Amino acid sequence: MTGLMAIDESGDLGSSGSRFFVIASVISPSSRELLSASRLLPKASKEKKFYNSSESEIGSILASVAGTAAKISYVVTEKNNPLDNNFVYGVDLYRRSLRDLVDVSLDQIVGKDINIMVDGSRYIQQSELRRMCEELCMEHGKNLKKCFKGISQNEPCLRLADYVVGSIRYSYEESDDTYKRIIDRRISFARRY
Repeated sequence: MTGLMAIDESGDLGSSGSRFFVIASVISPSSRELLSASRLLPKASKEKKFYNSSESEIGSILASVAGTAAKISYVVTEKNNPLDNNFVYGVDLYRRSLRDLVDVSLDQIVGKDINIMVDGSRYIQQSELRRMCEELCMEHGKNLKKCFKGISQNEPCLRLADYVVGSIRYSYEESDDTYKRIIDRRISFARRY
C-alpha cells in the first residue's frame, strides 16, 4: 500500500500580515482512507476553503478527518518573535518549513512507498521539490513514488489539508482552539519556531 502525505500552508511569508506561518501535512496509509472525509467537502462554484467556510462545514470536515487513521504534523513559526531568535522570511521561511515538515512527517509513514503532494506554490519549483523529497525519502528508507505540486480544487486531499492547516493557524492567531481541538488526537508532531 502506498502512503500519502498532503501538505498545505497558511499565513503569509513576510514580516507583516499574519503573525504566524504554519505548514501542515495530513499523512495517511492511503488516499482511500481519506475518501469519506473528502465527500464532506462543500460543493460550490467558488472553491471552498477553511477561510470561507461556515463553522458547521469546518467542524464536520475536521471531525471526519479526526475519525480516520490519518496523522497530522505541523511546523509553526511566529515570524517576528521566533523561539529560536532566527528571523526568516519569504522563500527561505517556506523552504525551511517545508523541508522540516517533510522530514518529520516521513517518520509517521508505516509502509515503504509514499506519494507526496504539496499545494501549488510559487516558492518552490517542481524539480526542487522532487529533489528535496527524494533526498529525505532516501534518508528515511522510503520509496518516493509520486511527488508533485497540486491544485487544491482538483485534489480533495489537499483541500482537507487546507482545513487542517487553517484550523491550526486559527488556533495560534486567535488564541482559540475551537477547531484545532477537533483534530488534536490526530496530531502526531508539532514544532514551533
